[in-house]
Amino acid sequence: MRDRINKPRVFLSHARKDAAFIERIENDLRKCKIEVWRDQNEIRDGQPWMSAIFEDGIPTCDAILAYFTENSLGSSMVAKEVDSAILRRLSDSKIAFLPYVRDEATRGKLRVDIQTLQCRVWNDENYHEILPSVVAEIWRSYFERNIETAVATERARRLELELELQGLQRENTSVFSSREHAELKYIYGKLDRNLEFTGTMYETTVDEQGRKNIPGKIARKYTVRIPLPNLLFSFAKEKDRYDRGMLDRHIYDSGEMKMRTAELRENDLQNFSFRTPDLTTELFAYGLLDRQVELNSRVQGRHVYFFSPKMYKLMFWADYNHLTGEGFSVEISPAEN
Repeated sequence: MRDRINKPRVFLSHARKDAAFIERIENDLRKCKIEVWRDQNEIRDGQPWMSAIFEDGIPTCDAILAYFTENSLGSSMVAKEVDSAILRRLSDSKIAFLPYVRDEATRGKLRVDIQTLQCRVWNDENYHEILPSVVAEIWRSYFERNIETAVATERARRLELELELQGLQRENTSVFSSREHAELKYIYGKLDRNLEFTGTMYETTVDEQGRKNIPGKIARKYTVRIPLPNLLFSFAKEKDRYDRGMLDRHIYDSGEMKMRTAELRENDLQNFSFRTPDLTTELFAYGLLDRQVELNSRVQGRHVYFFSPKMYKLMFWADYNHLTGEGFSVEISPAEN
């Protein structure tokens, strides 16, 4: 498999008789820093034709661009390249399938499963109108595959680390070096507190038309306290990404929070709401979060955060030292005026 560096790769499926239009596409894609795989260019003399396409061609690409015309509908090779089984494997491998037709009449002659896909007309008349979206789709597929590969690699690395630590524990050896122990003890000490925030009970009102006004007027304010280490460890066991809103939802969905807020409600029209403090900066400073640029964000330079291997090592250290248990407790009391 050919190595590719910071550049997406697209496989062009077409009939030989449409080579002029395909060469135009190829030239423009290369100008956009996209590597193109075409059979007549990539297959060396004496190399097996089928294995070159289905082993060295399609699987090495981030997208397959299929151009359907009257010529390609009669091509046995194009039929093999877009076989339904091939398309299923493309989907499993996160390789984008981008079908286009020369005209409306061709679309109606496509295989049924391809007709169900977005399959736009692309020809000389609207060439420059369609080209930018084609380039964007190829680059998007490239970035999505890279991100998924990076996440899978990181998860495998974390699992390997956990298994290694568990093996050391079973062997009754020193699991943590003195330096690791000191560092994890310090971090745990900084986190060993209650996460305290304000919760508000709203009284939902109903107007004359029977419409509910949510959240409604404030019925009462409360102070919520949750042991921070237990909360973070419970959250990290379910999610690999840290996000303030996701943490709030994790608390909302817990049986402990549902039970406590149910005890506070005086009627069915009341609802409880809260917003936890943002812990991103603190956790990142302790090395418990890794940061990546969010590729699909409309805000330039926006970051997303994932729990780092150090977080999972801290979890293991706390469990090893019997400092935490399963789940977390919730304490709710009326807020002082």
